[in-house]
Amino acid sequence: MLLSSAKARRTFSTVSLGPKMMTNDLHQAYLGKLLANLHTLEFHLRAFFQNLPGARPLGVAEGTNIYLCPEGSELPENDFTNYESLGKLINRYNEWSATRGLLALGKDLVTLRDALAHGRVACPYRDDDAPFHLIKFSVPRNHRVVVEFNQRMTEQWYTENIELVQRAWRSVHETDAAQQGKSSPSARPRP
Repeated sequence: MLLSSAKARRTFSTVSLGPKMMTNDLHQAYLGKLLANLHTLEFHLRAFFQNLPGARPLGVAEGTNIYLCPEGSELPENDFTNYESLGKLINRYNEWSATRGLLALGKDLVTLRDALAHGRVACPYRDDDAPFHLIKFSVPRNHRVVVEFNQRMTEQWYTENIELVQRAWRSVHETDAAQQGKSSPSARPRP
């Protein structure tokens, strides 16, 4: 059932958490924190691979701030600039970790990221106090799709997923720091 625009405006104003209401602003803040942590995970994975012995050179002068490069600038491809997806980065990290007896990162990180990137968020109920849901569908086959992800976006859901992603990027960060023989990197993004 698709919602009318008036109903959608009412529906997106609050999310029910039982006795406590999650406002749209709080929903957005949690979503922002979750996305920032996913970005931090990808940053740490890329930095980890770039710091490994045998990594392709950055190919830019030391001290160059690539974040100041205007759109249209060309940079060399390396482990930091390549087009690998989060799933491929995690697979590479897990392969590297397995050869050293270290813990692997879970595939649930990719599932979560893909649901956020390709899913739909809405309130599927007529009740204005009902929670948001995040639903993601498969690629169509024979004009049919499979529901691959369908979860309520409650405060508990956000808290658990933020903690999941934080544990992952902290693990990569600690592994990278150990590989480099230092306790903390010189530049670390803050989620």
